[in-house]
Amino acid sequence: MVRRVATTVRLPSLAQRRERIPAPVRAMLAALPAPDSETTLSSAARERLAARHCPRNVAELEATVARLARRAAGGPTLLG
Repeated sequence: MVRRVATTVRLPSLAQRRERIPAPVRAMLAALPAPDSETTLSSAARERLAARHCPRNVAELEATVARLARRAAGGPTLLG
């Protein structure tokens, strides 16, 4: 007989782990099609993204990164 076991795993939100945002942002940029994948965020943009942008989930962060990359068209970007 197999019993079902329910386990709840609580993960901190992105807002609680802002220092970890740059690594997934780099991966998100790399996964975009060219020329967007060549976009780089300046250190100021990375700091502003972590400081002011408080995404509720990874999908929202990914959408923000994609919009920034499209605006930059493969070049460096600052948050506007």
